[in-house]
Amino acid sequence: MKQNKLVIFIITLTMILVVSFGSSCLLGNSSSAGLSAYQIAVQNGFSGTEAEWLESLKGKNGADAKPGVTSLFEEWKNQEGNENKTFDDFMKAYLPDYIPNEASSDLSKVADTALLSTVKVVSTFKKYVISYDFYGNRSYSEQAYTGEGAGVIASLDTESGNAYIITNYHVVHDANSNVTKGVAESIKVYVYGREYDAYAVSATIVGATATYDIAVLEITGSEVFRSEYLRAVEFGNSNLIGAGDSILAVGNPEAAGISATAGIISVDSEYITMTSPKDEKTGVRYRVIRIDAAVNGGNSGGGLFDINGKLIGIVNAKIVSTKVDNIAYAIPSSIVENVYNNILKNCNGTKKQVVMANLGVTFQISSSYAYYDALLLDTRISEEVTVSSVSLQSPANGLLEEGDVITAIKYEGKEITVTRLFNVTDAEIMFEKGKTVKFRVVRNDKPLEVSVTLSSSATID
Repeated sequence: MKQNKLVIFIITLTMILVVSFGSSCLLGNSSSAGLSAYQIAVQNGFSGTEAEWLESLKGKNGADAKPGVTSLFEEWKNQEGNENKTFDDFMKAYLPDYIPNEASSDLSKVADTALLSTVKVVSTFKKYVISYDFYGNRSYSEQAYTGEGAGVIASLDTESGNAYIITNYHVVHDANSNVTKGVAESIKVYVYGREYDAYAVSATIVGATATYDIAVLEITGSEVFRSEYLRAVEFGNSNLIGAGDSILAVGNPEAAGISATAGIISVDSEYITMTSPKDEKTGVRYRVIRIDAAVNGGNSGGGLFDINGKLIGIVNAKIVSTKVDNIAYAIPSSIVENVYNNILKNCNGTKKQVVMANLGVTFQISSSYAYYDALLLDTRISEEVTVSSVSLQSPANGLLEEGDVITAIKYEGKEITVTRLFNVTDAEIMFEKGKTVKFRVVRNDKPLEVSVTLSSSATID
């Protein structure tokens, strides 16, 4: 939210394709040697920037292209064998050194869909205000105020106009709102292209957790959400991301409306400690993805998307300091999706908290190293995860042992290969009382499968 010192945000980043043409030419004669193709185009009467000139080469079905420029592309396309080739193919044929801005193109496509999965969230809170009259008599009154953030559409039924929205806990909770004990009195959401009061849609909180800074909102019977253009996000696998991967962040920066910024992943997984949005006093440790995309206040709850347009995180914080530039954070999708499903399963209108089974086992990293994964084309980190301790009350007592190396977890038909400690801790969010978890372990150099039936659970704030 905009008021929080460590919060998420984002502004639109316009990507401009800049190409160095060297001595190669598309237009002109030998007397133009040494000039770029753009400079030659200017000599031939083109008026505009280099980026505009590049765009003019494509034209719009040939109708709005600059005379004498698009004709080259169109004529080339009409040649035998070139019918299905692209503008980039055309540029490479004339300019061997031409490098298309593929990342920009891909992220542009990601934005086209991500914007339609994003909502602006406006929460209204109330707090008591103390005032004194001329004689020093004290009185209390209620004061309303708002905070803005963003969210993503996690589930959508365009026939009924029903939807579930994922956002941050701190977007719909504020510790200063002592009238309603921190909970937003009302929540309005707006979809992209309809960010006006006439299209405001009321939302209610299904469930929320300050421990993971995630909240789920519900929309019912909304005409706005009956739009065929809106779409639910597709969850990606944040376990597969790596440093350097291109990302797009979409949100509501400075409460100015839904927009997007681009960047890369700086760190695929790390831990930061922030004050809890529940009381703004207690320290809470969050596992996050670090990114360098520009984010600003009001972006909290917005999505972090990979190059395939899949949701890999929910942006929730940034470092605000005159000594630091572009360090922001997002909650990984492996946590977000598990918390989302947990809330839908356990919150019923009265109960609004996450419920997790008690495993009573502590895990640790025994060793780690980096390597290049030729399949993923990524430099990865691998960790050996072992059992550090098992409590006497744990359902795993006598089954898992200190020093066991965890290699995989099987739960409800899903198998998770354990190569990082967070694979285990993220999976624990799914665990339910009465269910059985199977751990593949290596003990004394021998592979084993250990089944643990979960016998108790607890609510998570």
